[in-house]
Amino acid sequence: MSLRNDPMSMFNFSQEFLARRPLAYREIINEFFSALEEDDEKELEELTEDDFLYESWPMRLSRNDFISHHKSLRTAFPDWRHNARYAND
Repeated sequence: MSLRNDPMSMFNFSQEFLARRPLAYREIINEFFSALEEDDEKELEELTEDDFLYESWPMRLSRNDFISHHKSLRTAFPDWRHNARYAND
C-alpha cells in the first residue's frame, strides 16, 4: 500500500522512517506529538518528509515553518499540549 493513498498520509511521514520503525499509526502519531511538545526538531525532521506541508486555513506552512510555528506556540504558552489520545489505528 502506498503511503500517499493512505488516509494517514496527511501526516506525511517519511518512507524511511516507516520502514525503519514499523509501528502502528497511533504510536507514530504519539511520537510526532511528543516531539512537538518537547521541541525535538531532529525527531520531527525524521518523522516528516522534506516536502511536508501543513495546511489549515489561513496557514500553509513548510516543515521548517511548521516547526518554528510550534516553537513560538510553546514559548508563548509553555503548558501547551496536544491531545492525540483519540488517534485510531
